[in-house]
Amino acid sequence: MIRNIHTIVGAGPVGLLLGCLLAKRGIPCQVLEQAERRSELTKALMIHSASLDILSTIDVNGEILERGLRQRYIHFDIDGEARFSLDFSCIAHAGFPGFINLRQPVVEEILERRFVDLGGRVSRGHRLVELAQDSDSVSLVVDTRNGREQARVPFLIGCDGANSTVRTLLNVAFTGADYPFQYILAEGQPAQRSLSEDASYMAINGRAALSIVPMDNGEYRIAGPGSHLSLTDGALTPESVEALIRDTGLDAIPHLSTYRAIRHYTVRERCADRFAVGRAFLCGDAAHVHSPAGGQAMNLGFGDAFSLAWRLARNTGVDHIGESWELERMRIARHAIARTQIGPLLAKMRGRAVSADELTSLAQTYSQLFHDVCDKGHPLCQKRLQRGARIPNLPLPEGGSLWAQLGTQERIDLSETTGIGCALAEYFGERRSTVVVRPDFYIDRVEAGASL
Repeated sequence: MIRNIHTIVGAGPVGLLLGCLLAKRGIPCQVLEQAERRSELTKALMIHSASLDILSTIDVNGEILERGLRQRYIHFDIDGEARFSLDFSCIAHAGFPGFINLRQPVVEEILERRFVDLGGRVSRGHRLVELAQDSDSVSLVVDTRNGREQARVPFLIGCDGANSTVRTLLNVAFTGADYPFQYILAEGQPAQRSLSEDASYMAINGRAALSIVPMDNGEYRIAGPGSHLSLTDGALTPESVEALIRDTGLDAIPHLSTYRAIRHYTVRERCADRFAVGRAFLCGDAAHVHSPAGGQAMNLGFGDAFSLAWRLARNTGVDHIGESWELERMRIARHAIARTQIGPLLAKMRGRAVSADELTSLAQTYSQLFHDVCDKGHPLCQKRLQRGARIPNLPLPEGGSLWAQLGTQERIDLSETTGIGCALAEYFGERRSTVVVRPDFYIDRVEAGASL
């Protein structure tokens, strides 16, 4: 039976995280999932530093770190020579100095278990077929294993992927473009483990580019724009994939002795024209998709969910919730789409035209630690004390982390000589101000000693 509570469509990582965040705040919610069982496809893989902070608020970051593969670098091999590296130790002053490779099914398992522990329920085999809204609720019609059911829910959140049913039923356009070439993807056990386990790799030449990513189960993922051919699933076999890889002329690609998955896919750069329509919202891939460069997609969705959860918990008025949240997240999504375009990055790499500062900036962007949600300035806003800047989850000298110690405290005095205020003053280099912080740890306003 579908309950009349906050309803999330889609039991992927973003939907399950949002369920956990709401349940942790005492907001009853349910997740409806069309599939009968969890997909075992690897799908998303990288969990970045900002997402680990978000996951800490529902007490699962420890298990993520334990089960995942810790990564410090992304190395770029150009024409067979090691040329460039993203070294994520440059973000150590603001968060976890790297990222975690952990397959999406494992992330979903961890999040679903936590959601259930918090009192949530995942209803599988439930397909949304109709929705309508009024000023007080959203009316749903859902096909279930036991027949068609109806419900009226306070809010509906579509976390149901790039082919979102919620987005379609809301009549929201998904504008953008598709890449003119297809990506290939192969996953399996390497014949020999010749790559460092603390790094992911990108091999590039004038004809192609392929990523080599070690995974938590000991396998490698090899993926990228390796061919301009029109591919079909039926054409892909281990032999045909190996032929495609050989055809790229890339020398640094490890041989896989066994294959667990072989696929092809088309990369899309699209953004929904609306993220919020009345009492319905779009999060994650339902709202935005882009190049897989830097593993941003799941992490952007986590940011969507984290930014929305506290607003729904406060329930300060549906118009205010939708307008402010949509403005912030749409801006970040469009920035990510532009920042992850593979063509400009490959052109710079092939031309050896990437500076050390650009590599540092790219690592900071991928980490998502410095995204600024204010409606002015640049979304990558490192250590600037202003409205919209993100408060880092710093370790405190007296123990614990800044976010955990902050709790429900909203005002932080940076003139303090110990504790949270002192840590933030050292981080921002400013001791004269008082900042008011939102529940998602972004600065709402600065009250003294700095201008907005």
